[in-house]
Amino acid sequence: MKNVLLILLFSLPRIVFSQHLPQRTYPSYCQSNLLYSNIGKALYRFTFISDCVNALIQSKNNNGRFCDENLLVREDGKVSRQYSFSSECLDGLLDLKVSNRGLYCHDGDLNQIYSGTLAKMAFKSDCKQAISEAAAYRGLFCHRGLMMTYRGLRLKDYSFDSLCRADLPMMSQRFP
Repeated sequence: MKNVLLILLFSLPRIVFSQHLPQRTYPSYCQSNLLYSNIGKALYRFTFISDCVNALIQSKNNNGRFCDENLLVREDGKVSRQYSFSSECLDGLLDLKVSNRGLYCHDGDLNQIYSGTLAKMAFKSDCKQAISEAAAYRGLFCHRGLMMTYRGLRLKDYSFDSLCRADLPMMSQRFP
């Protein structure tokens, strides 16, 4: 009896704590033209049934994110960005895979999938470089001499971009 009480004593907080944690929502299955989550909630409605199946395949390879033609859709079913062309959306999905921090490019601007535009870049290549830096340096990147985080926080201002980039390795070691 004493052992049973000890087991309950140690497992009860874990059971209670797990019930208060929100479950991560992600696309799980299609029913007709509706995409449903792992908890049975309708996430997104497509025009055609085949679009739902394609999106489900994309979501499995992209952390729950997918494209519906020219729309970039998050794992919770909310539209993050509307592109002009579906190929741009697919490019955005590739950016999201590289960054692993929710970063993607749109018209040269660096965006975060949950919070929107972080930095207005002059060129698409600058945006791609920022995504690569964020992937390599714990979410830190440089933009016009300013060191920023993948959440849009400005950490440090430098005279030149080259000085900022030289400091990225050291700053990323101190950054959580």
